Amino acid sequence: MAPADRDDEGACVANLFRSGSYLAVTLDRAGVGLPVRDELWTFQQTFVLGVQHVLPFRMNPEPVLRGIRACGFYVWNDGRVNHTTGTTQ
Repeated sequence: MAPADRDDEGACVANLFRSGSYLAVTLDRAGVGLPVRDELWTFQQTFVLGVQHVLPFRMNPEPVLRGIRACGFYVWNDGRVNHTTGTTQ
């Protein structure tokens, strides 16, 4: 992510796509670079991605941000998202 793509808090505009039970987040509005799947990636929505912003899905933003920094996208199976919000302590 280039510094120009971020706001003062480090947040950026991201795009959510779906392919079957899989979801993907990328900074590219067209979804260029997403892994090839049997089902096409369908654009779902644009949202603000940052550690201070609520995501449109139940997941912590840190793994998504790491995936985008490392690969340019983050993909996961929607049926396997860990919905745990508390700790064991």
